[in-house]
Amino acid sequence: MNIENNVFFIQVAFFFSQNSNISIVKMAGQMQEEFQTVFSNDPEILSLPNNAPSEIPRCIFKNGNGANELSFGLARMDYKGNVFDSKLWKNDMERIAYKFVRLCQKFRITVDRVGFVVQTNPKKECIEEVNQYISLPNYAESNEKAVNWLYHNEIDSIKLNEIINIQINENNIEFPYLVMIDINTQKDFALKQDEESLEKTAKVILDEIEERLKNVF
Repeated sequence: MNIENNVFFIQVAFFFSQNSNISIVKMAGQMQEEFQTVFSNDPEILSLPNNAPSEIPRCIFKNGNGANELSFGLARMDYKGNVFDSKLWKNDMERIAYKFVRLCQKFRITVDRVGFVVQTNPKKECIEEVNQYISLPNYAESNEKAVNWLYHNEIDSIKLNEIINIQINENNIEFPYLVMIDINTQKDFALKQDEESLEKTAKVILDEIEERLKNVF
């Protein structure tokens, strides 16, 4: 099943150490400079109490049509949005990841984990392959079903979690078939914090996603 050219949605996430000290206003200004070609509007900076969960975004950027969103809080930084040219999904994610690396380096943020997600809408012929691989009772006959699996991998000494999710709902006219691939570094894997190592980790994950898109099983 090759679904590399059907990517329509991407997400890049960097998870921070709890000890990271982040200046919300300074980070927002630097982010706006890094991503000004995508987000021309000023961000929304949320005023939250000190005891608010660290996962809640403190700053959110959205473009005019709402197709893309950039946010960060005390615990993580995320970019998610639609892909307008599916052939460029990897290039887009790589550029975003490298911008995140530069931001974390500039503000001396310790990155605990990184993760990347892509979603695709494959053609029905690809889904027919899924039915051949999964030998559950009545699975092939059902027109509304989902299957997902997680496995651990190690590439170039980088420990990864790889999650693949396939959803089929033939009653959904817009997206009857969805495949999501989510690859992230494992919690017990200590990321090296220099720029070259973080960029290498991003590249390893994106190369692995590319391979999974070419051959999900």
